[in-house]
Order: sequence, then C-alpha cells, then structure tokens
Amino acid sequence: MGGPKKTLPLTPHVALLRGINVGGKNRLSMEVLRECFAQAGCSQVRSYIQSGNLTFHVHEDEVAALAGRVSIAMHEAVGFSVPVIVRSLADLVATIDAMPFDCSDNSASFQILFLSSVPTTSLDATRSPNDQFVLIGDALYVRYGAGIGRSKLTNAYIDKTLQTTSTARNLKTLRALVGLADQL
Repeated sequence: MGGPKKTLPLTPHVALLRGINVGGKNRLSMEVLRECFAQAGCSQVRSYIQSGNLTFHVHEDEVAALAGRVSIAMHEAVGFSVPVIVRSLADLVATIDAMPFDCSDNSASFQILFLSSVPTTSLDATRSPNDQFVLIGDALYVRYGAGIGRSKLTNAYIDKTLQTTSTARNLKTLRALVGLADQL
C-alpha cells in the first residue's frame, strides 16, 4: 500500500485564453472566469484586462489536466469554452527572453503566438512577405511589417498549417502578466 499521495508545491502559472470578449463574441466576465479557474483547482487567481489573461498558483502535477478542467467549468458556467494555453511563470519569462527580434520600441507589431503543442510542420515564409517569423519550440515570434490586420499570418492559417492551436499576445501584455504573477 502506498502512503498518502505526494503533491508538488504550488507554482505560479499564466493562462492565455483565445477569443474571450473579442469583437462582441464569447462574452465572459473576468469574475466568472476567475471562478472557473478556482473550481479547476487554482488559487490566487488574478485576471489582467478583459481578454482572457490570468495568473494563478497550481500544483505542478495538475497542470496537464488544467485546460480540460477549465473548459468544463466554463461550459457549465456560460455555455461555451475556448482554447486555454497554460505556461509556468518561468516558461513565460523564458519565452519572452527568447524574442529573436529587437523590440526596444515595445511596438504592438511584435507578437508571440503561444502554441498548444510543438509543431512538426513549418509555415510558408513567402505567404506574407512583409512579416518576419521565427518558430522556437511551442512559441511563434512574429514581427508584423505592415500591421496585424494586413498580415496573411492569421490564427486560422497558423493553426491549420502547424496543426495546433495558437493565441497571440503583445509584449506589453506579457510583461504585465509577468509583473502580476510575480506578486502572487
């Protein structure tokens, strides 16, 4: 008979939800979203702006199942769910630090797309000639040369081509999330 189940310590994490409160679709209050994460086993849940960015603590051995538990809690609370990508605070900081572009102007033209899995395929570098991108593991770094709205590097194209799910954030949002998570 094994003794009591060993649980890993609580560690800070970030959740990035795709498509919350964007363009009038998938309306969800941050209060309800925070409660969904609490029901899924997270503590010290905090939200940042209204577009599905959260920081929280969770046991490391519960992270793999967290997105599924949150999706179930969301569906029960509001009748829909969206993709949820979870990263540890350490992973988020490492992803930001790995930015291959000079982003000293902190422009919104630089985004990091967080992928639900490491792709085994690649993107067509000629699809959107004004843009530059670099894929590193489960993060796609993009510099939108003519602006995001003119790019052909859309979420739909990226997801279909890389056979994954992505959600993008700019550096300002990511740095704010790191600051918020550091306060946990």
